Amino acid sequence: MHHNVQQTVIEGIADVFSILVACFHRLNHELGLGPEFKTVVFIMIVLGGTTFLTHIIGKMLLAFNRYSALRFPDTYDKIWCRRNVWIVILLQYIVAFAIFTQMFGVELLYEKGADGRYTFADVDSLSKWKTRYLYGGVGLIYAIISVTLNIKVFVAWRKLPRIRGKSSISRHEKGLLLYTTLVFASTMLMCLQQVLRVIATLSGNNDFDLWVTMQFFWINDVMVCVPPFCLVVLSADLRRDIIRFFLCTRHQNKLTPSVSVLNRQSTIRK
Repeated sequence: MHHNVQQTVIEGIADVFSILVACFHRLNHELGLGPEFKTVVFIMIVLGGTTFLTHIIGKMLLAFNRYSALRFPDTYDKIWCRRNVWIVILLQYIVAFAIFTQMFGVELLYEKGADGRYTFADVDSLSKWKTRYLYGGVGLIYAIISVTLNIKVFVAWRKLPRIRGKSSISRHEKGLLLYTTLVFASTMLMCLQQVLRVIATLSGNNDFDLWVTMQFFWINDVMVCVPPFCLVVLSADLRRDIIRFFLCTRHQNKLTPSVSVLNRQSTIRK
């Protein structure tokens, strides 16, 4: 059983954009950026929704990846061949972006503060309901699919020692199980936050709605940081690759000045 490198890298890129979007929304909230930043705010709303859906879809695909490795070991390599993985990644981004095209034409609402400055308040009521139902629905779908697949994976993992004639699960497999559990828990935390936002909207409890909405930032940070952090902690091979990468980069940087002095023209061409 293994993670597809392409899927993990592409999802990591989406998570980086998700962190940048969250940072912008923090700045927008703290600095009170005015209507002159309306275009940037709109782009960040669409980008934030796209990266969220990309992350959730990616986590469901990785859950199916683990399940198929145990359920269909003979055809696993055919299912998750390089060509199919790239097709899935492309469809993942297309679907995530297409779903949020309904945000085009959304009206951004600004309110006037005590100091006379206009700051971003929210989107129009119809778009607000659409996005909250969308986020909440995606969260529920993820919860149902991931809980089902992860339970089946856990049950299959428990049967592995008996199938192999061993007394216990290997250390590597225990680490992968821990990784799966932590990633699932962090993503479920985000899905819970989205469902609570829908409940707050339906109940009309503005104070609860504001409190739940403000929890998004730290929950988003946890959701996107847990997977890479766990991989670094649990994978000795990955740690060695990272150290080797930085050592090679450092070595190249030390060689660059001497090369540029000896042959400046060739360095410029490169």
